[in-house]
Amino acid sequence: MRRYSGNTAQGGGHRTLLYGHAVLLRHSYSGMYLCCLSTSRSSTDKLAFDVGLQEDTTGEACWWTIHPASKQRSEGEKVRVGDDLILVSVSSERYLHLSYGNGSLHVDAAFQQTLWSVAPICSGSEVAQGFLIGGDVLRLLHGHMDECLTVPSGEHGDEQRRTVHYEGGAVSTHARSLWRLETLRVV
Repeated sequence: MRRYSGNTAQGGGHRTLLYGHAVLLRHSYSGMYLCCLSTSRSSTDKLAFDVGLQEDTTGEACWWTIHPASKQRSEGEKVRVGDDLILVSVSSERYLHLSYGNGSLHVDAAFQQTLWSVAPICSGSEVAQGFLIGGDVLRLLHGHMDECLTVPSGEHGDEQRRTVHYEGGAVSTHARSLWRLETLRVV
């Protein structure tokens, strides 16, 4: 069994990301981390957990492993820009998932897979062009759609800004849709 150290190097490690690696997804604007919460608001899936933002990385709630969605990629291979990805919460062993309920989409951690792709905005290094590396700033897209993982705008209260949403349109030009990829060292 692999164990991960939460001590990431400054800049996210600048290491090429491999399938199976654990990462932190740090919201670029707020500095908080995407995490799997212990609560569940889902009315349709009682085994799903909420996903939100947390200020620190204590424990494994903010750790996500990246897996290939395609059979053409395998664990240990470099993660390529444009690949379909599956993100798994280390703490709950559930997938980062989009659920439909109460007339809208919301983000949770569930036993159902959702395919994600990344759109890098800027890289922490020029070394591994075409591959994801620690320190990359990116948007998380659902499959190959224009909608992305984001947080509510600044006009919402502090508690509301800790929630994670799936949104399209103008948000793709705003900082609230940017995430910084930070790698975790395998111990």
